Amino acid sequence: MQKRLLIGVSICAVVIFILGSLTNVVGYQTVQSSTQKPISTYDDVTVFIRAGMFDKTNGNYGIGIVVGVGNSLNRSVECHFIAYWNATDDTNEYAYDNRFVVPPHLGVGMGFGGYGSLFHPIYKLSVTAEVIDPSISVTRTGVQIGRVVFFSH
Repeated sequence: MQKRLLIGVSICAVVIFILGSLTNVVGYQTVQSSTQKPISTYDDVTVFIRAGMFDKTNGNYGIGIVVGVGNSLNRSVECHFIAYWNATDDTNEYAYDNRFVVPPHLGVGMGFGGYGSLFHPIYKLSVTAEVIDPSISVTRTGVQIGRVVFFSH
């Protein structure tokens, strides 16, 4: 009985992974055609959120998430980084809340592997990064299956 359950769960995970990959490709093409960017630049400060811990992906899918802030100002800026992982029934499973300071004339990338649980392997993910002064905010939403993140835009 346990073997059948494990096989069933494995098959469901593979099907969901494939469906998530297909919707990600459509979402990526939409972003390219509408020229929307998950990057915001204002007053020599750039904020971005991407999926994938390394630059080997297009930023819409990959293992984990990265929040980056580039600062070309002559002063430090503070960034507030918030991520929420909600189970498929929309209950909040886990939240990550952190603040970090970016020194003048420096770019900082803050990587975060993500949250995972054996009980709920699929999560709705929402990530927001905001710089307090000057006021810049970027939000990305998507799905996390295991450690792999798929952003919808």
